[in-house]
Amino acid sequence: MSGRCGVWSQVSRVATAARRPHDRGMLHFLATLAAALGLLATAFAWLWLLGQAFTESVPWGVACLLLPPASLAFVAVHWERARNPFLLQVLGVAAVLFAGWADHTALPAWVPSAW
Repeated sequence: MSGRCGVWSQVSRVATAARRPHDRGMLHFLATLAAALGLLATAFAWLWLLGQAFTESVPWGVACLLLPPASLAFVAVHWERARNPFLLQVLGVAAVLFAGWADHTALPAWVPSAW
């Protein structure tokens, strides 16, 4: 029973970290973790999309490798094939943006903000 209480105390601590200025460390850690996982997901999805483009044809692969707008064109033309890597990229970017927002809100009031 004590194990469950420990888990709930950690959940409570994370949930209220944004309101308590002395407990920003956990929120910063979680924001950093979300940013790292988002970057990994985005990189993996880009490689996956590049593999799909090269599987379709070598010119599509070279175009997606050298010209970023060609990746969007590939996704639009070959939606069925490129849907999963594209959505994983969107999820990864969303995780990075959320991490930046969460870490920004975790700053104490006396720290000047660039946003």
